[in-house]
Amino acid sequence: MLPKRSSTFAVAATAIMLGACTVQVPAPASEPASEPAPVVSTTPAAPPAPAMAPPVAPAELERTDDVGAQAAAEYFVTLWSYTMQTGDVAAWDALSDELCQFCLWTRGLALSIRDSGDTFTGGEITPVGTYLHPFDAAAAAYPVDVDFVQAPSLQADATRAAISAGPAHYGTLGVDVARLDEGWKVLEVTSQGESDLGAEPNG
Repeated sequence: MLPKRSSTFAVAATAIMLGACTVQVPAPASEPASEPAPVVSTTPAAPPAPAMAPPVAPAELERTDDVGAQAAAEYFVTLWSYTMQTGDVAAWDALSDELCQFCLWTRGLALSIRDSGDTFTGGEITPVGTYLHPFDAAAAAYPVDVDFVQAPSLQADATRAAISAGPAHYGTLGVDVARLDEGWKVLEVTSQGESDLGAEPNG
């Protein structure tokens, strides 16, 4: 069996997602009724989607061994912020297994942000170390632990008012990957612990 992970998909989603702390934005105060006036839109246009390309896939993804497994796990983690910032899910889908709950959750959130006219900035995830568990023959998968640091993030609406924000933090993600006929697939992602960057990692 795959190594027991310390949290469910929902906790993993929260961990990688932002460490999300919601910013409350007060609603504008209402004014007394007055004579009708011409309606003038003061809502600024939503900023265009960032003109950016997805992270370059490493050549090691072509390998079918433990090196390829590690590369797949690391690359998938780095795709998260690009997917959230752009709403482009093509590269994310290419590595996501259809039953991966975290993969589906991220995909849905990224598309929701894009389609609603909101924006997502920051949140870039940088792998800083990996631990490859032994291949699990029964599951035909490699469990990979990826240590990461994540930049602060902000989700804003079409008026650029803040919806939610997350601090910079670090942690470990459990990424289970399998080599299928169509290439590497991520079976699931779980959080193995995280902390704000206000405190230094142990060791």
